[in-house]
Amino acid sequence: MAFANERLSGLRTVKAFSGEKMDASRYNALLNAMGSGASQAANARGLFMSGIYLATSTSLLAVLYRGGKLVALGAMSVGSLLSFSVFTAMVGVGFSGVGGAVSDMMKGIASAERFGMMHFDSQPYEMISK
Repeated sequence: MAFANERLSGLRTVKAFSGEKMDASRYNALLNAMGSGASQAANARGLFMSGIYLATSTSLLAVLYRGGKLVALGAMSVGSLLSFSVFTAMVGVGFSGVGGAVSDMMKGIASAERFGMMHFDSQPYEMISK
């Protein structure tokens, strides 16, 4: 973002020295690097979410297997197994949202830092504690 703002504000200078091709190639390199980083982040998120869903499904299967054995032995009722299974599934779904919440929080922190650097003399903004 800073590169684009700097180049757009100095467009006359760039044109005066015939640097359009060089600036375009530098901008393309930055875009490619950003795309590569976004791709890596998407892959990491996909692996994390797949792991969460696998763990949730495996735990639910284990609960149903063990609960089915207890129902067959008469140590547990079908209603108790069903209510426990639903509770387990709800807890698993709740934990699957943790990754998204952490990701959104990190994006918010990064945006706040960029905003602070843009509007406060290009220095990271620090809170002053009294």
